Amino acid sequence: MGIGIREPRDTKQRRWEQKNLDKVIAYRKKYYKENFAKMSAYGKKYRLEHPPDRGEESKRSMLWKQKNIEKVRVDQKKTIETLGDSYVKTMLKSAGIKSTTESMNLKRAQISMKRTLREFKKWRDENESNYSNV
Repeated sequence: MGIGIREPRDTKQRRWEQKNLDKVIAYRKKYYKENFAKMSAYGKKYRLEHPPDRGEESKRSMLWKQKNIEKVRVDQKKTIETLGDSYVKTMLKSAGIKSTTESMNLKRAQISMKRTLREFKKWRDENESNYSNV
């Protein structure tokens, strides 16, 4: 910078923060832990004063989904087949159960057992009809 021209403090501060990001993160974690009530009150106040403007984002998302219905269906089927977190959480929520890691693991096991049982019954019905006349 030239003589008499000072760099704005905020850009200087930002550059320092970028260089020392690990120090900044450690300080913020410590500060938030010590001042949890103060920071949560500030966050609530800020969210009330600045509601999220998701209108444009949700419109774009909706339009994309309408144009790519097959991709959306494939993703949904994949989530259901692999028992993804969102699917299991939805199942727990519809059953009125709080979704913790333990309950999610139990629900995954239950769903997989029900699927296996359904496949076994289908296999048994097919095979019994083949050998009923013997």
